[in-house]
Amino acid sequence: MEYFMHGEICVQCGDRGFTNAFVYCVKCLRYAVHRYCLDVIPKTFDEYVRWLCDDCETAEKNRDNNSITSKNRATVLKNVQEISENGKRKKDSLSVHTEEQPIKAKSNPRKKRCVQKTTLRDSTTLLSKTTEENETSVQEINERIKIEESEDKEQGFRENLSVSSAEPVLRPIWKGCFSIWDEKHDIDGITAHTSVKACEKVHEEATHFQESLHFKMLPKFDIWPKRFVDAEPSDDSIALYFFPSESGDTKFDKLVAKMMREELALQAFVKNAELLVFTSTELPVLHQRFQGKYYLWGVFRAKQRSESHTTN
Repeated sequence: MEYFMHGEICVQCGDRGFTNAFVYCVKCLRYAVHRYCLDVIPKTFDEYVRWLCDDCETAEKNRDNNSITSKNRATVLKNVQEISENGKRKKDSLSVHTEEQPIKAKSNPRKKRCVQKTTLRDSTTLLSKTTEENETSVQEINERIKIEESEDKEQGFRENLSVSSAEPVLRPIWKGCFSIWDEKHDIDGITAHTSVKACEKVHEEATHFQESLHFKMLPKFDIWPKRFVDAEPSDDSIALYFFPSESGDTKFDKLVAKMMREELALQAFVKNAELLVFTSTELPVLHQRFQGKYYLWGVFRAKQRSESHTTN
C-alpha cells in the first residue's frame, strides 16, 4: 500500500522530517540520514559530515581488509627475501673464512685436512640452523596473518549480529476495523503489523484477532502499564504497529489527533490477553513518526481476573 512506498526518508528514523538536514552517502548518494539522527551530532548545521550507508560502509571495509591482506603478504615475501639474502651472505662469509684459514708452514697435512673438514662441518651446521630459523620466521608470519584475517572476519560477524531500531514488518498480520464504544462510526481499513523485534507470542495472539476489534477509549493513565512507570517505553516496547489504508486515512488521523490531544488510550480484550493501544507520541522523538505521520502502536498485557471471569 502507498503508506509504505519508499521516498526520500531518513534511514535512521524512517521519517522525511527536515529535508534540508539530510546528509547523503558520500559513495552512492542514494541514501540519506538527518544530521540530528547521527550518533555524533555535528556542532554546527553547515559542518561537513562524511557519512556512509550500510552497503557502502561494508564494501569499504571489505576493500580495506583486502588491501591489508595484500600488504601483509607483500611484507612476508619481502621478509623471506631478506632472510634468504642474509642466509646467503652468511654462507658466503663462512666459505671465505674456510678458504682463508691460516695454516703454519710446519703443520701436518693430515691435520690441515682435518681442520678444513671441521670448519666445513660447522658451516653446514650453521647453514642448517639458519634455514630452520628462516622457515620458522615464515611460519610465524603466516600464522600472524591468519590470526589477523580471522579477527577481521569475527569483527564483521559481530557487526552483522547487531540489531538496528525496531520497525514494522511489511506484510500485515491483521486487517479489519476499530469499533470504539461511544463513537458514532467504526474506522475501517486498519492494518496491524508486527514489530521485527516482536516475540512469537505476539504473532500467535494477533492471528486470533476478530475482523472487528472492540475498544474502550479511556484516559491513558488508567491503563498505563506498570513497566512503563519505571522505564519509559521505547521502540523495543512495540508489539504491533497500526496504520490506515487509503480509504480510512482521514478517520484514522482524526482518531490519532483526538487521542493525542486528550491523552487517551484504547483497551480491548482479545483471546488470551488485553490489547492496549497508545499514540506514537509516547515513544522517543526518533520513533514518533513513520513515513512522516503519527501512528498507533499496541502492547499486550495479561487479563485482569475480573475481566477474565466476565469474558468466560
